[in-house]
Amino acid sequence: MNAVARAIRREAFLDAAQRLMQGKGYEQMSVQDVLDELDASRGAFYHYFDSKAALLEAVVERMVDTVTAAFAPMVADPDLPATAKFERLFTGIA
Repeated sequence: MNAVARAIRREAFLDAAQRLMQGKGYEQMSVQDVLDELDASRGAFYHYFDSKAALLEAVVERMVDTVTAAFAPMVADPDLPATAKFERLFTGIA
């Protein structure tokens, strides 16, 4: 499988897991729920993730990366005072 196709498939697992976690909660979501959502096999799941906990870690990591990317331009703005950056950060989180 080429790298692009592999990345797309992995993202599909992350998308499905994130939707299910938001809807059912992590504890109530099972690996089978993710497999059913994607019509995927257990082998496919374990090709990308070692466990349900590893899937959770990847979802959280992706969420952190998204938030970091969204705030990076504001943080890097040399014309914006630190207090304004701090206020905007917390406003954005809220």
